[in-house]
Amino acid sequence: MVLLNCAIIGERSVVSIIIDESLTAALLKDAIKEKKVYQFSADELQLFLAKKGDAWLDLTGMETVKLGGHGHLQGFEQMMPSLWIKNA
Repeated sequence: MVLLNCAIIGERSVVSIIIDESLTAALLKDAIKEKKVYQFSADELQLFLAKKGDAWLDLTGMETVKLGGHGHLQGFEQMMPSLWIKNA
């Protein structure tokens, strides 16, 4: 099991999820939706690896993140649904 602190950029909030690292990003989306109770399907969530080089994004950095034209985070790698958590 691994603890992931997931920044919700549009809401400027963080949700903590404990998940088995052998699961996929698609199942992480399900866990986030269950905890946040969104009114849309989990597959509509976009996950990005909040890491630049060896440094993880902190709360201060979260405030400065910019969204691109398609709602993608600029400068961050999108996590595909089939990506294993342990490989992120």
